[in-house]
Amino acid sequence: MTRPSALRELNDDELAHHLVEAKEETFHLRFQLALGKQDNSARLGEIRREVARVLTLIEERRADAALPVSPQRGAAQRARGAARPAGAGKAAPKRKAVPAAAKKAAPAAKKAAPARKASAPARKARASS
Repeated sequence: MTRPSALRELNDDELAHHLVEAKEETFHLRFQLALGKQDNSARLGEIRREVARVLTLIEERRADAALPVSPQRGAAQRARGAARPAGAGKAAPKRKAVPAAAKKAAPAAKKAAPARKASAPARKARASS
């Protein structure tokens, strides 16, 4: 397991290479676990967390590169707000409530169950009578 401080020291290309290696190891560990050849199943969780750490660092670097450096307080939040597409972050409109009486007024038509074949002993009993 690589420590987060060690990951922060890597440049972007090394970080991307580390991500690819970790994903490949996850792939191989999943196969070993499925085949019953893996003796340390906790390793899979460690690798998944490492992939998440690397992805977090990549996303942090991407966000830092996109934001302007400004001494004003709140500039980062305003910049993030301006970068969002129109309508992002707004709540979805609420659906209208349907009264209970309206729900009961139009019940769904039920289909008749298909006829089942009688079991072999039942067919013999019916044939003999």
